[in-house]
Amino acid sequence: MTGQHLEAESRFRIMADAAPVMMWVADSSADCVWFNASWLRFTGLSLQSKTGHGWKQCVHADDLERCVSAYHTAFDARLPFSMEYRLLRHDGTWRQVMDHGVPIIDADSRFTGYVGSCIDVHEDRAREILVSDLLRDRDVLLREVHHRVKNNFQMVMSMIGLRYNHLEAQSVEGVVLRELQARIGIMAAIQEELVSQPHADRIDFASQLRRLMETMHDGTQVEVNAEIEALEMPVDRALSLGLIATELLSNVYKHAFRGRETDGRLWVSLRSIGGMVVLTLRDDGPGIPPPEARPRSVGLQIVEALAAQGDGEVEVDTAPGSTVRVRMKALA
Repeated sequence: MTGQHLEAESRFRIMADAAPVMMWVADSSADCVWFNASWLRFTGLSLQSKTGHGWKQCVHADDLERCVSAYHTAFDARLPFSMEYRLLRHDGTWRQVMDHGVPIIDADSRFTGYVGSCIDVHEDRAREILVSDLLRDRDVLLREVHHRVKNNFQMVMSMIGLRYNHLEAQSVEGVVLRELQARIGIMAAIQEELVSQPHADRIDFASQLRRLMETMHDGTQVEVNAEIEALEMPVDRALSLGLIATELLSNVYKHAFRGRETDGRLWVSLRSIGGMVVLTLRDDGPGIPPPEARPRSVGLQIVEALAAQGDGEVEVDTAPGSTVRVRMKALA
């Protein structure tokens, strides 16, 4: 080895000893020939005891075979490698470390060995395990809550149904109970959607709206044209907009096509524009009377109140037909 090479190696070892990570060097026969000061301080052993294959005594017995196999496989192929294992610290505790190794190629393109570095990732892995356990516990709790809420919804719906079965369908109380069932139904549907969503704070509102439209359309001959964008929304926004859609669809089917159920047409649009969700319902019915000529609708009051909660607004166009457009902020 020339004086220049010796000087370069000396500089490398000085820098490596000052590095905040554990470092090692292996020769072309896969024997470890050097460890830096951080590695030796971590293990508490001398350089002489760790060269060759002495380092293996510091690797946990359950990890050793896997590590040696990965090391020699990469070495034979002259490829970089990364592996994680437990390394014995000087105080007798096992620490999870991440070991990275890369082949050394000299100026003449000859393979001369490997250089590697180890980082103690024990705290990181412990935090990951803790977070994983917490998330699992949270998921179990949420599913239990969802299950209980679902059962409560079903009980309320059953109680309403029992009462409804003893009434005339067109009576005032019968109509009120049917509308109440529809409102509770959309809340139950959103609750059910939460269980299947990867993110418990957001749901796919577009699919909810399609299912709601199918339910409301069942048994009618009205032609429905829908332009619905894929849209995820926070739960509270989705619940408000779902109740709004329920009220509007109910009003359309109740009033817009009375006496002409076989040739009515309905257009439904859901879009996201500039941070706002825009829900539009348009029909070809007789149109909503102007404000001064129509009684104050409870359904419209509900729609306006729910829209206001979402910093939104409601626009009503009375003719031809009727158009109701609801704008609401997409984010809570």
